[in-house]
Amino acid sequence: MNPAGGTSAINAASGNAVGKTPAASNAAAGKPAVDRAAVGKRAEDAVSAITAAYAKKTSLSDWEAYGLLLNGGSPPKSYFTALDKKVKNAKGAFRKVTDYARLALVYRAAGKNPARAAGYDLIGKICSFGDIGKQGANGPIWALLALNGRTLPKNAKWNVGLLADEILKYQLPGGGFALSASKNASADADITCMAVVALSAAAKAQKDGDRLRKAMDSALGYLADNADTVKKTSEAVSQYVIALCAAGGDASAWVDVLLGWRLGDGTFAHEKDGKSDAIATEQALLALTAYARGGSVY
Repeated sequence: MNPAGGTSAINAASGNAVGKTPAASNAAAGKPAVDRAAVGKRAEDAVSAITAAYAKKTSLSDWEAYGLLLNGGSPPKSYFTALDKKVKNAKGAFRKVTDYARLALVYRAAGKNPARAAGYDLIGKICSFGDIGKQGANGPIWALLALNGRTLPKNAKWNVGLLADEILKYQLPGGGFALSASKNASADADITCMAVVALSAAAKAQKDGDRLRKAMDSALGYLADNADTVKKTSEAVSQYVIALCAAGGDASAWVDVLLGWRLGDGTFAHEKDGKSDAIATEQALLALTAYARGGSVY
């Protein structure tokens, strides 16, 4: 695994987002910047430890299985049996579009067709989902990530372009994205990070990608301006790393920050000096995988 390198494909975003990291501040003060090779090796060690632990588990969450699959691992057969059973028992019908999206991403990572998941078409369900804003910005964000790169019906209610337009409705004047589209909504760092990831995917697929890249620049500027908020939890840092990698930036300094939450047993804590946390570890694995790939994990 090699650390993400190069400059951002979105110059303004890269300059803003990386410009306020600890490494950049040190460089400006004449101090050594983050050693990217060393960070890459530590990140590689962390991924190896997490995936080795997941490979030994008899029961995995969907995101644990997803992270393992992205790194060439194989969840136990019992996981896929349970996954198929989950879809069959629900008769392919779920209340939340994020459920369809999560399951579709796992099936795809496993080399399976999510349009034929246990006999049900999860992609078709996303394309025709009724109230895409039922879960706020999460709905169109995750729907877009699940549909990206797939051939969709011409009469689909939702496609990548339409979902990108829907996501933009949640962006506030300061560049951040809110969970809700209400007048009094406030920007949320995690939602902003995921919006960047989704818009990055859409920008590569759309002819009018420039307007999406402009929105991403603004969002990454918001995140850079709110770096102290991002640093409060390891999950927030993980999301920032994933966003920077999806946008084409160098996330080395933030990976260095993230690794500060790694515990002696190889897992990650939610807060500094906290105990091992399963969700924090799941998200750290995805962030470190994005860093190794130098791109998106979705």
